[in-house]
Amino acid sequence: MKWMMAAIIGAGMLLAVALAAGAFGQGSRLQSDRSRPTIAVMTSLPLIWGERGAFDPASRPTEAWRLLDSRFDMRPIDVLDQEPLVGADALLLAQPRWLAPGELVYLDRWLRGGGGALILADPDLAWPSPLPLGDIRRPLPASLLAPLLGHWGLRLDSGDGGRSETRVDGRRLAFDTVGRFRGRGKICTVGPEWMARCRLGKGRAVLVADADLMRYEIWRGRFAGFGQAENILFLGDQLDWLVNDGRTRSD
Repeated sequence: MKWMMAAIIGAGMLLAVALAAGAFGQGSRLQSDRSRPTIAVMTSLPLIWGERGAFDPASRPTEAWRLLDSRFDMRPIDVLDQEPLVGADALLLAQPRWLAPGELVYLDRWLRGGGGALILADPDLAWPSPLPLGDIRRPLPASLLAPLLGHWGLRLDSGDGGRSETRVDGRRLAFDTVGRFRGRGKICTVGPEWMARCRLGKGRAVLVADADLMRYEIWRGRFAGFGQAENILFLGDQLDWLVNDGRTRSD
C-alpha cells in the first residue's frame, strides 16, 4: 500500500510540474511573433491565468488579455532588466508589483533610450477578489510607483470614487474609482486629469490612473447604467501609438 500511495503522489507531482512547465513556458517565451508588435507585460492583475494561477488547468486568460493578444504579441515578464525586454516594442505595466530601486532605474534608462511604456497606476483598485487579504495572488490594492512618478514630476492622488464614463480620442471609456495625476515638472503633460503623457529622452510613457478599466464587468457594461465601453480598444490605441509614433527615432 505504501508503494502505491508513493506512486500516486509521485504521479500527481509530475502532473503538477508538467502543467507548470506548459503554463510558464507559454508565459515566458522569448521567441516573438514578428507579424505583430511585441509587448512585454508586467502586472499583478489576474489577466493571464486568473486568480487560480498557472497551476490550475481550469485557468484561462481574461477577455481583455485575449483581445490585446489578438492585436499584439503579449509577452509576460517577471523582472525589469535587460534580458526580458530584448525584442520588446513596448512595455505594459498594469498595476505592477513593487519594483526594486534597480528595476526603476533600469526602466527610466530604457525609456530614455527610446522605449515606450503604457503604465496603469491605480491608487484605489476596486478589482474584487475572493482571496483573503495578504494573499500574494491578490491584485495590488494601490500603486507603488510613487518614487518613479515623483522622479518624473507627477503625483498620483485618489479620485472622487464611484463609477464614471467619458469619451477620449473617440473611444467610450468606463471607470471604477479612477485616480488623478498632478504635474509638477516639464517631463509630463497631464490632461485629462486621469491621464499623463511623458517625454523621456528618446522614449515616451503614457500613464492612466486606473487599472479597473481592464476588468470585464466594467468595460462590458455589466453594471447598471453602463453600456458597451471601448476600454481595451483604447489601451490598444495607446500601445500602437507608442510602437509606431510615440518614440523619437535614432539619429
